[in-house]
Amino acid sequence: MSFPRKFSPGCGGAVNGNTSGVYMDDGSNCIHTSGKQNNSWWEVNLGRPYAVHSITVWARGEITGTNFLFRMEGIEITVDGKECYKFDSAPTKREIAINCSSGVLSGTVIRVYKNATAAGIQRPNHTINICEFQVFSCTDGYWGIDCSEKCGNCSNSEVCDKVTGHCSSCSPGLKPPLCRAGICFRCMPYAY
Repeated sequence: MSFPRKFSPGCGGAVNGNTSGVYMDDGSNCIHTSGKQNNSWWEVNLGRPYAVHSITVWARGEITGTNFLFRMEGIEITVDGKECYKFDSAPTKREIAINCSSGVLSGTVIRVYKNATAAGIQRPNHTINICEFQVFSCTDGYWGIDCSEKCGNCSNSEVCDKVTGHCSSCSPGLKPPLCRAGICFRCMPYAY
């Protein structure tokens, strides 16, 4: 993917911590793909697999009455190739909190992609404009869709799986897979 210098400060413009929505704020804010390509994309490599619990995207802000939210229409977000979320229409605000439609996904590469032809976008501009992109995972010791479940006591200071809460092994006396005392998994109902 190439970015002409006059159009974009580079791929890192969407991960610089600046959520202002001002395109050239300090000369390094936002990504801006070419409007001439039907298949635009941008991606971030997390370096190792993470359980992606939510994503927050900040779209480009307004300039003298021009609203750039339409550039989000048709964008698909994938995690290691699995669909997380698709913008069927333009959002109504710049800060967009996303939970993957299929639940928590685990992966390393998160891609923002727009196939403008397949999406049926009527506008001539197929650009993607993103001014900040943040990926969230549960902190160590918690798991679940909203990261509210506390992990059990895994052995050897292991951190439980942030999607299922499972440990590969439990501290002595605790029951797998969640490593909690007195919990019966796969129990049969008591028959009288």
